[in-house]
This record gives sequence, structure tokens and C-alpha cells, in this order.
Amino acid sequence: MAKEYLDIAVTLPVKALLGERLSESEHIDNFDEFYRYFDLCNQQAFLKQSGRVSDKTWRFWLEGIVSNLKHPAFERAWSEVAARSNSDFAELRALVPPKPLSSSGTVGA
Repeated sequence: MAKEYLDIAVTLPVKALLGERLSESEHIDNFDEFYRYFDLCNQQAFLKQSGRVSDKTWRFWLEGIVSNLKHPAFERAWSEVAARSNSDFAELRALVPPKPLSSSGTVGA
């Protein structure tokens, strides 16, 4: 999982990782990478629910997930992925419920 995370993390925009907002074109250009990141997070949550990772590992993973999803670019992408993916990502939705998107595609309150 660590290698998979690193493979995905290097594709994510540094601006997003630093907590900066992305332009519309940056958001569109990087949407696939965000999707892969959320899929990995969901897999991590599933592994925890299945009892396949230790509490210590899970705390480390959860801290990273929650920290990243507080950043505006991640928050927006997560809300969009959740809105477009029907009932997929159930484990991640339970951990970090996505915020609703406005009609303009921005994250609502």
C-alpha cells in the first residue's frame, strides 16, 4: 500500500497537497489522479474494516486521509467523485462525508 500511495501521490498537484486551490483547468486535468487517490483511500478503509491492518497503521492512514481532504482541491474533487459515483466509495463516504456541490460545481457549505 505504501508504494501504491507514493505512485499516486507523485501524480497529484503540489498546489493541492499544499492546500492551495486549483484553477478550473488544473482541476479538470488532475481529476483522474484525485479519483485514483480516493479509490486508494477507500481500499485502505475497507482493509481496516476487514481487520487486515493494525490500529497503528490505520491511525497513520486516517490522519493522512483526513488531512488531505481538508484541502480545498481535495475537498472539491472528493465531492465531485462522490456525486458522480453513485454508491461507490462507501467506506470513504462513512469516514469523510462529501460536501454537496453547487450547480456551478463548487463545494457548498
